Amino acid sequence: MARQITDAAMQKETGYGSEHWFPILDAMAEDGMERKDIVMKFWKTYDGDLSAWWAQMTTVEWERDRGRRVLNQSCSGSFQMSVQKTFAGDEMAAWDAVVTTDWLSGLKYQEGFEFSHDGYDLTVRAVRSGKMLRLWWQKDEHKSVLEVMFVPAKEKCAIRFQHQKLADEIDVDIFKNRWKAVLADIVS
Repeated sequence: MARQITDAAMQKETGYGSEHWFPILDAMAEDGMERKDIVMKFWKTYDGDLSAWWAQMTTVEWERDRGRRVLNQSCSGSFQMSVQKTFAGDEMAAWDAVVTTDWLSGLKYQEGFEFSHDGYDLTVRAVRSGKMLRLWWQKDEHKSVLEVMFVPAKEKCAIRFQHQKLADEIDVDIFKNRWKAVLADIVS
């Protein structure tokens, strides 16, 4: 999720590096445009050089360089992280491995189920066997979203934990470590 793009990769894919693109973005930002408008204008203006994805990622790198955003921070200001491991089986076997591991005590795989764990109030929002699981993860007034996704690849399946709308960088570190440990137990 929080992928950093090197200047070499930017140069290779767009024909130019940050020394070319960042002053253009600086000028667009001086016009008082909002972020989404900057990205759209940047992409539309330089459509011959930039795909939509490269317009977005070049803008993200510019925001990080200019101190407008830090690693793992979304454009809304919240934080997000993801970790994944490859499971040696299809998505249903990966699903079975997740649901038979006690990675979140008290969890029942049914939509609307509410429970508490480790000082958090959790609500199961979506369950799609072999596809995904979505939980609201709340402490006090702050609510984040955990998605566990199953991404098939031939005879294997990537199990991805993606935690969004985290409050700060400290939460990113806490949950990244937590979900890495859970994946290590599941995939071992």
